[in-house]
Amino acid sequence: MNVLGAALSCLLLGAAMATLAAGASLSQSSRSAHQLRISGGGNAQAALPFQVALLDEGDNLFCSGSILSASWVITSGTCVDGRTGAIEVRAGILNLNDANAQRVTTTALDRTIHPHFEPMFLDNDIALIQLTTQLTLNQRVAVIALPTYANAAKNLVGESVVISGWGRFSDAGNNANRLQVAQVQLADNSVCEKQFGNKVIGTKLCLDTSGQSGAHGPSPCAGDAGGPVSFVDPLSASRVLHGIVSFGVKGDCASGKPVVFTRVSNFLDYIESVTGIAAED
Repeated sequence: MNVLGAALSCLLLGAAMATLAAGASLSQSSRSAHQLRISGGGNAQAALPFQVALLDEGDNLFCSGSILSASWVITSGTCVDGRTGAIEVRAGILNLNDANAQRVTTTALDRTIHPHFEPMFLDNDIALIQLTTQLTLNQRVAVIALPTYANAAKNLVGESVVISGWGRFSDAGNNANRLQVAQVQLADNSVCEKQFGNKVIGTKLCLDTSGQSGAHGPSPCAGDAGGPVSFVDPLSASRVLHGIVSFGVKGDCASGKPVVFTRVSNFLDYIESVTGIAAED
């Protein structure tokens, strides 16, 4: 696959996973080890300059995020909900232990979760992290563009996007040290509705990981939550943030079950109200 001008392989994303029992609601799992990771993907050949890793005080990866400016990172509400300790934002890396990484430590006061975030059904699963020390933007550390307001009305079914993260290779596997990436196509939300019920609404996007001929496609897995779902705008050639990895089926990220993303274009007013960063019409 050709991603950001580099040959990017399939990807394993780490997203916050939730489970849905028959007739039951989604159970929020952001504080457990069951964060999604890209399963079935491959090594990125180059860093994605807009992507950051989020690590806890024990230096453990738990989520990803995307750079909106030198001072702001966007991630999922699931990733920061209930976390009171410090979070390290690690930028400009291909490998998690990269000695040249830019590192910014944030506190709970630096995080803003959407005011209507709903942890049971993971509605409005979006959050913003303000960096008290600005990132130095360069070739290794760069911003990702927001989608336009017009994008909110666009039918994205069949759209080719890239998912990426350092999450687990499988439910029982370890986190990836090297960034994993995959190119996938967005599915109709009805695919996710069959798994999760009618809570998969217009503010969300759906990934069908069932694949073809019995082979499961790439999927986010534990540790991939909050990561980018991106595409290249054909007019500007800029990489744009379509979505944020939100949730899948807990403990079942490599079995072909669908995965849900937060659709960023539905939250542009919220993003501007918090960060001052405005999207184009």
